[in-house]
Amino acid sequence: MIPISLLVALGASAAVDKLKGLEDTNFSIGQFTSNPGGAIDALGLRPVLHQIAEISPVSEVQVRQYATRMAVGMGTLAGNALKGLVASLPGIMFANIVMLFTIFFLLVDGPRAVAFVRENSIFGRKQTDRILEVAHQLCYSVMVATLVSGAVQAALVGVACLITGTDGIALIVFVTFLFSFFPMVGTAPVTVGLALLSLIQGDTTAAIIFAVFVPVVGMSDNFVRPYVLKGGGDLHPLIGFVAAFGALDMIGFYGLFIGPVVVGLFFTLLPMVTRSYPKSPKPA
Repeated sequence: MIPISLLVALGASAAVDKLKGLEDTNFSIGQFTSNPGGAIDALGLRPVLHQIAEISPVSEVQVRQYATRMAVGMGTLAGNALKGLVASLPGIMFANIVMLFTIFFLLVDGPRAVAFVRENSIFGRKQTDRILEVAHQLCYSVMVATLVSGAVQAALVGVACLITGTDGIALIVFVTFLFSFFPMVGTAPVTVGLALLSLIQGDTTAAIIFAVFVPVVGMSDNFVRPYVLKGGGDLHPLIGFVAAFGALDMIGFYGLFIGPVVVGLFFTLLPMVTRSYPKSPKPA
């Protein structure tokens, strides 16, 4: 938890610095709509607009119009998202407190909980041991492998930023680590976005370096996760994907971890339950 907390602190600090930088330039959505040229100069986007105008069949005026509409739309979405976040803060705090208490007591009384399951299990000893073993493997798979894989992917993106001299490395690494939690999507939006941004800014070398790191970062999960697991829970990728997103929609962020564990236990318990019932004889 210490390195994750440090990473969150660095990412939050970098995000605050970015916001302060925008405040120092007196940038606002209203300024963008009333004086888009001045806002573009304040943000240092003039070279980017020239580059877009050179490689696309649109004029700088059209780019300004599109950018203004996009800024207004993004401002509206950001405002609504901020209102929703503020409204959900009590629920988020309560969920985190409950999760922390749960983790604490499971760490303190874990052996007692396992002994209680063994003594009161409706299955035989071997079946109960199998359930506990699968639960251990699934928890190890979902928690440790996800965190280690995300840390490795974030570190690789950080190396790419160091090579290219990209600013705001702490914020980029933090965002990459967060994106690594989402199945299927992963860190591709971050790496592809960095490559496209470098290309638009005319830095071909940086764009090529980021483009090379796109498959490297994406494929690292396929090598890091099996190495960390070493025989973890055998859960089909499609089932894990559906379980993670379904639980994410139902119970929030922690569903990414809890959903696959619950589904994996279900597919372990189902055969045990069906085998415990005698098969009815087939009709002649």
